[in-house]
Amino acid sequence: MIAEIETQYAYAKSNGHTNSAIKALELLSRVRGAKSGKDIDMSPEGLEANIVETLQMLGKKKVMGFVKKCKF
Repeated sequence: MIAEIETQYAYAKSNGHTNSAIKALELLSRVRGAKSGKDIDMSPEGLEANIVETLQMLGKKKVMGFVKKCKF
């Protein structure tokens, strides 16, 4: 089921269907058991894992766009 929702999200995102993409993310969040702010692991390892998961959801193209904006 998660794979199908991820497929729907990717399709919606790549075709400019913002509302549908948001709905798919909301559903994925519910299915995966989204954590409240109190449940987030604030250790360096936990934060890194959350960042990686978020970047994977955004996709390579979007992430690379963000990286180009950074002044490292």
